[in-house]
Amino acid sequence: MRRIRFVKVSTPENVARTYDSVGNIVDEDFRCAECGMGVAREYACCPYCKCELDWDKIIDPYVCTFRKIFG
Repeated sequence: MRRIRFVKVSTPENVARTYDSVGNIVDEDFRCAECGMGVAREYACCPYCKCELDWDKIIDPYVCTFRKIFG
């Protein structure tokens, strides 16, 4: 008999960006939406809560704020 294992999936949240003098994005910081700890872009799972990270649907507060104000 097979065992079924449920996996939590969380979408990382973009919390900070660093820009160069021209305005290009140099660095971004992300955190796990499940536990709130920092995660790196190359992680498949959060090392703290073991939740799988879905990098295709990143939560970007900068875009959400821009849409609320201007759109």
